[in-house]
Amino acid sequence: MALNEKIRHNLGVYITYFILISFLNPRGFYGVIPGYKPFFTLMTWISCLLIGIYLVSNFIDNRRLFRKLDILIAFNFALVVLITIIDQKGIHEGLQQMLAFPMICMFVIIKVRKNPIRFLNKINNILIVLFCLNLVISKLYPFEYHATFLGHVQMIAQIGLLSIFTCFVVVLLKHQFDKKNVLQLVITILNFLFTDAFTAIIVLVLCIGFAALFIFQHKFHQVYQVFLKKPVIYFLAFLVLDIVFIVVSCNTSILDKVINGRGIIWREAFSYFKSSWLLGYGIQGVLMKPFWLEGTSSNGFNYAHNQLVQILLDGGIVLLISMLTTFWFVLQNVKKSSVEYLYLVNATLITVLSLMIVDAPSIYCYIYMYISMIYALHVKSGGKYHGIDQSHTKEFFKKILSLPNKKGGCKSR
Repeated sequence: MALNEKIRHNLGVYITYFILISFLNPRGFYGVIPGYKPFFTLMTWISCLLIGIYLVSNFIDNRRLFRKLDILIAFNFALVVLITIIDQKGIHEGLQQMLAFPMICMFVIIKVRKNPIRFLNKINNILIVLFCLNLVISKLYPFEYHATFLGHVQMIAQIGLLSIFTCFVVVLLKHQFDKKNVLQLVITILNFLFTDAFTAIIVLVLCIGFAALFIFQHKFHQVYQVFLKKPVIYFLAFLVLDIVFIVVSCNTSILDKVINGRGIIWREAFSYFKSSWLLGYGIQGVLMKPFWLEGTSSNGFNYAHNQLVQILLDGGIVLLISMLTTFWFVLQNVKKSSVEYLYLVNATLITVLSLMIVDAPSIYCYIYMYISMIYALHVKSGGKYHGIDQSHTKEFFKKILSLPNKKGGCKSR
């Protein structure tokens, strides 16, 4: 029996790594190495099948792992599929975004609820390897402009933010800041620094600022307290800020230099949105072709460089209302978490929301994985690691971020 249990455990570990690698796979060689993209595409669909089996098995064995709000999250993806079918009379592109992304979301949610440390450690192991390879291969291989081993340069900000979040969550849960955590943070920061992307710099500056504020919270106590409010407050604030940015940029060119010409893309996107404001165009339903693509062989792109604008193109007002409502309920659940975790969520959330003003991360799975984590991590079902440990103190986390020179890292009492 013991041998069978060990085999089952090892098989579960291998399957988890297989699934995570299929979704976190480096995209830089998609158009370079023949068979590279089809290989990882096949891996992704096999992973979806494995996730389906895993979810059904867990639902049969322990239905308490599933929550009513899970249905609302699944509904959003179903709504995207329905809108795309209505708009395009079928599904032609974006299959992974519509069908695979909800699978990885539910997989992350259940895995985090069951044993967050083991699961997040696996993600961290993969991210460390990917970031190390990205630094080396991106310098050795002559990728096209704005491309890296991991994919488009804009992806670095999203993957890097996910890396920082998962790293510190594990630190909070384990009560320990070890050499692997240091390596992960250093290698993530190096990828930010060596990536020629506006978004990577935004994420890096904000993360350093929030880390510094936590370390010196005793000197800036009132400022620190500002970031311990309910996450929905920052969500609403940035929603208003985003709308202001869009309205100003679509009516004037005053912000074009500040946002690297994204206003030009937003203005073209809204010219399409006005023609289909209720349901949008579905996933990959419209291609924008700004003036700099004129005279080229490119047919354009479906990347709005702003999350709100992207949602409006994909599903119009209907999808926007559904997405905002779901995000609201997800953030409402974070209020049960510890102070340290609340600060971590708010810091990373503000960074994500800042990123969403100049980027549209929903076309990749990383933002969905992050949202799934903050949704699931607060759940406390009586187990040892079913949520963030409430016993942490500010002093402990302060010592962690100060990185004292002690072998084995910092441990809480």
